[in-house]
Amino acid sequence: MKKTGLLTVLGDSTLEMGKVVIHPNDGFELDLFQYSYPILLYHGMTVEEFNKGGGENVPGEIILSNDCKMGRVELPQKLCARLNNPNKAILIYSDGRLLLATN
Repeated sequence: MKKTGLLTVLGDSTLEMGKVVIHPNDGFELDLFQYSYPILLYHGMTVEEFNKGGGENVPGEIILSNDCKMGRVELPQKLCARLNNPNKAILIYSDGRLLLATN
């Protein structure tokens, strides 16, 4: 299980649900090196629940883009609204599963 540092959350109305965009240097912290990876996106749970493998998820994709500033995560605006518009988040990645841990 790998995790990023604290990232600033930016809602993007052009992103499809399930898409997550980060800078390649932030992807390096997750041992991600290619342009994109398919993921199952989890949110609204503890790390312990995530590690047990349960909970609801959304199929999606994590994209590493130099257009995204380092230290930022871009999420679909609808997802940000569902999460009460968080300011900061940590991404936790394990075997194709990504937990969006927000404040």
